[in-house]
Amino acid sequence: MGLFYYAGHGIQASGKNYLIPIDAKLNDEFDLDFQAIDVNSFLGTVQSSSAAINIVILDACRNNPFATTSRGLSAGGLAQVNAPAGTLIAYATAPGQVALDGDGNNSPYSSALAASITQPG
Repeated sequence: MGLFYYAGHGIQASGKNYLIPIDAKLNDEFDLDFQAIDVNSFLGTVQSSSAAINIVILDACRNNPFATTSRGLSAGGLAQVNAPAGTLIAYATAPGQVALDGDGNNSPYSSALAASITQPG
């Protein structure tokens, strides 16, 4: 089994989802291909692993700062992704919607996940 968990900034651009590393320096949407992680490319790597089951948890649906300057960019949320066979993708919110950041150190999604993941069943 493989497990990938990401909590951070994510951007949808031209129907692709990108996870933004904390040290990325994005001046415009063209920097996404060089400094961000394309979720579809990552899922290709997941699919090629020997794991029979993969779980991908994405708490990364945020506003896109480039949406007002370029065509093809969504203002918020991540695009729906078709999961490879044997892969479950869990999102913090619905496709195209922006997840809540919350008031504490963790988002409401991450807090709820942490509280429920230890519950039997």
